[in-house]
Amino acid sequence: MKDSLSVADDIRAVSAAADWVDERIGDAGLSGERWHDLHVCLEEALANLILHAKAPDHGKDIRVHVASAPGHVTLIVRDRCAPFDVTDDDAFDPDAPPRASIGGHGVRLLRALATELRYQSTPDGNQITMLFRESAPDADSDTIRTIPAFADLSEALRSSATPLAFTAGEVLLEQGAPSEHAFILLSGSAAIFNQDHNREAPLAQIAAPALVGEIGALTGSRRSASVRAVTDVRTLKIERATLLKAGEHAPNLLVSVVRQLGNQIQNINSALGLYAAGFAALEQDGLDLAVLDELNNPTEELRAFSSAFRALARKVIQERRTRDEMASAALIQSSMLPPEIDLSALAERWDVFGAMKPARHVAGDFYDHFFIDDKRLAVVVGDVCGKGVPAALFMCVTVTALRIAAQRYEDLGAVIARANDAICAQNAMSMFSTLFYGVIDLKSHRFSYVNCGHNPPYWLKKGECSELTGRAPPLGLFPKRAWTVHGIELAPGEGVFIFSDGVTESLNVTGGDYGDARLAALLHKRGNRTAGSLVESVLNDVNAFAGEAEQFDDITCLALLFRK
Repeated sequence: MKDSLSVADDIRAVSAAADWVDERIGDAGLSGERWHDLHVCLEEALANLILHAKAPDHGKDIRVHVASAPGHVTLIVRDRCAPFDVTDDDAFDPDAPPRASIGGHGVRLLRALATELRYQSTPDGNQITMLFRESAPDADSDTIRTIPAFADLSEALRSSATPLAFTAGEVLLEQGAPSEHAFILLSGSAAIFNQDHNREAPLAQIAAPALVGEIGALTGSRRSASVRAVTDVRTLKIERATLLKAGEHAPNLLVSVVRQLGNQIQNINSALGLYAAGFAALEQDGLDLAVLDELNNPTEELRAFSSAFRALARKVIQERRTRDEMASAALIQSSMLPPEIDLSALAERWDVFGAMKPARHVAGDFYDHFFIDDKRLAVVVGDVCGKGVPAALFMCVTVTALRIAAQRYEDLGAVIARANDAICAQNAMSMFSTLFYGVIDLKSHRFSYVNCGHNPPYWLKKGECSELTGRAPPLGLFPKRAWTVHGIELAPGEGVFIFSDGVTESLNVTGGDYGDARLAALLHKRGNRTAGSLVESVLNDVNAFAGEAEQFDDITCLALLFRK
């Protein structure tokens, strides 16, 4: 649409609107007769709206749109009045007085003088479309003759067809609608597209001269796609009965249609074969991007499908690369976890074992156990805020800082302070880690520890278990801080069970959590287990509780036992 005008709800605005239209249709070259017809229809439509139409409180909102090209002009009048179909022969009684809405006897002038008249009503208002075209049957016949199917039928079709014009954006054929007619596109271009779940997939673009909708019209099937005008277009509407009759006298029409249908089926079958092979390769991890080269020049009908498939294939390949990289990251992270300690290194008196079950490829949880010297063994369990790769990287920094500090400082509080300062100095993302760090003196049996915002571990005593007291802030938040060291004496048969919140906060399918009470009850009846079997029993119980529920957090456990 090239231009528009808002028309006041005043009969004096009709003349101004007519002058405004005149200024914009000079390039159309209408004859005096067609120019007169256009003015009569415009003035009649506007006068009816202004004098008779009723509108809600928001006003009539009358607007005129005009589009012109050599030989034809399209006028569109829009309003927000009560609906009234000016194209309906049964809309009013010709012997009755004019109705108080668009209409009255003057509406017959619109039908008589406009080359084409269309009406549309929507929740937003009404629209009357009027086309005024200089007749050029010879030119149209020549255009029809260029379409192979109609080479011998141009005059017959021209005389029985109905001329229709559409402005850019208007729908000629709608997917799913009955196929009652076809169109010969005389000028302009149109797009064919498929509609699915409120989305549009472009299939092709056609330019005049062309025949569209003929397969559905001949077979009587519903429209398999929609057609929308890309530019202003002129068409001839051919009813289904006319097409069928033409086919009886001109076999070339049917042969042309069957040939076109066969070409479409061949193109679709070839493309489907290629896509079927591509999907099989995707499923079998065998698709290389080089295969996509075969999809770079699809037929116009399958261009959108081809583009979507290439995008899907690239995404799948990229995700597989990411998956492989994450698997490598998980392998690197697992290599940082400590190996099992031989009991002989613990004088056969102590037993330690840890395990971690990441929620993703890589974890933010961590555990560690290592000898500080031949008398002291350090045990660590931590939980970095966040998930995935950033948390895993921060975990690596934390473990490294702790190991370095443990080798340089004797006092446990100094170890934590030095590691904390190192983490704070290189913490642009303001991440933090809860941490339980304990050291067992293998000779004196004293267990010293610092709890940096972590879940309180359980002290496994004879016939009972209780939480270890004393907590401080997490690592990575407050530099230059002093840390309080706590301690207990472990007797033979006792131990410490350290865990991350992924254990107690595990959810089942109903949304219930595993909880501290369930864990304490399981540890209370631990029996004479090894550290490894105790950790395994906890992990198994958590898994059984969660069932089919998705694991949303890393799960980490570590047990330190003083053997009897």
